[in-house]
Amino acid sequence: MNIAKIIKENFGNKYSVPTGTLPKALVYIIGPFFGLSWGYTKNNIGQLLNLSNEYSKKDLELTYRSLKETIGEF
Repeated sequence: MNIAKIIKENFGNKYSVPTGTLPKALVYIIGPFFGLSWGYTKNNIGQLLNLSNEYSKKDLELTYRSLKETIGEF
């Protein structure tokens, strides 16, 4: 679930949270100011970032709370 949606569900309009996406043209323009080359931006814009916590859950035996539960405690 989207973090912005969870914040809206828990806090309503108490916090101004952006829920849209940046236009690609804007990312191309501002990217170099953050050290991103045009080639990097072209290859990575719109790509999902897939991360895994399987190692920490399996080998380190950590347990994680849900994102909804974590954000809801603030």
